Amino acid sequence: MQGVVVCAIIAPLTITRKAMKVTDLPKNVTLYELAKVLGITAPAAYKYKKTNKIPDLRVYQLKEKKPEWFKEETCTQ
Repeated sequence: MQGVVVCAIIAPLTITRKAMKVTDLPKNVTLYELAKVLGITAPAAYKYKKTNKIPDLRVYQLKEKKPEWFKEETCTQ
């Protein structure tokens, strides 16, 4: 498919196919809440803040468990 760009919108922020950053989460989501949703320890979630990157597998899990944090739409170039 040429000419079509797909992106995801998280809360009010736009995310492209780049890795998701902690700052891309909705403003009211704490790292502790993120850890509970993903079933990981709080220190593991705080590591994401340190690196400012959420691993792709965890982003997939978030999309499955909290779809309200994500909204898909087609973007034009």
